[in-house]
Amino acid sequence: MATIGVDCDVALFHSQVDGGEPYGFLLEPRKDWGPVVSIHREAYANALGAMEDVTHLWFTVLLADDLLNPDGSRHSATAASMYSRLVQILLQHSDIGLMYRSGILTGLTSGGHIMIETIYPAAATVTVQLSSRGGYFAPPPTGVYLDSKWVDEDSYTGERNWGNSYWR
Repeated sequence: MATIGVDCDVALFHSQVDGGEPYGFLLEPRKDWGPVVSIHREAYANALGAMEDVTHLWFTVLLADDLLNPDGSRHSATAASMYSRLVQILLQHSDIGLMYRSGILTGLTSGGHIMIETIYPAAATVTVQLSSRGGYFAPPPTGVYLDSKWVDEDSYTGERNWGNSYWR
C-alpha cells in the first residue's frame, strides 16, 4: 500500500487497475517548496440555472530509476513500471481516485488534456490533469476513507450510515 510522505507524494487508484490498490508516485519537486499538487476550483451555472462546482488538479510526476522516497529510502518502482501504471489508470478516464497529503478525492476524470510528457536522457516528467464533474465535496480524511464499509450496491440491503462511512 502506498503511504503518502513515506514512499510516495501522491497515489492514484482505479477499481479496474490492480484491484483498486493505490499506486504511489513521486512528484517533481519545486525549489524551496517540494512536490506540488495545484488545485483550481470554479463554479458555473448548469442548463437549469443551478450552480455546479468543478475542480481541476495538476501535478507533475517524476519518472526515473533509483529515485529517493520522501523518507530517504529508495523508491522500489522503475521508471517504466511507474509510467505503465500511470497510463493504465489515466486511460480509465472516469472514477479515478487521488490520495494526497490533505486527503482523498474520488470520481475524478481524465479527459481532453490528460498528460504532458517531457523526456530527458535519464528521466522524464509527466504533468497530469484531472478534474471533477458535478458537485465537489471536501476530501474525506485518508484514515476514515480507508476504514469505510464498502458494499455491493446490487446486493446490499442494510442501512447505510453516512455519518461514519463513504460509499461508492
